[in-house]
Amino acid sequence: MTGLVRTANRGGLIQMRLDLANPPPEGTTGVRLQLAEFSASGAVLRDIPRPGSLNSVAVVACGRDHDARTDMREVGFY
Repeated sequence: MTGLVRTANRGGLIQMRLDLANPPPEGTTGVRLQLAEFSASGAVLRDIPRPGSLNSVAVVACGRDHDARTDMREVGFY
């Protein structure tokens, strides 16, 4: 995902989203994103996901003016 995040005119968000064909397996306790320098954030995220309620996984760049670039090789569950 590459883009310019700008907060002018009430903007300030870009996202890359993967819709899941099936929910993760029962017992899933986390999401793994394979990327060398990735740090998760988000006050609204649960510490442990509810596998049956997940229907997508997204990476979002927001909150301040900046150039965003995220390369992702793999999304998985554990």
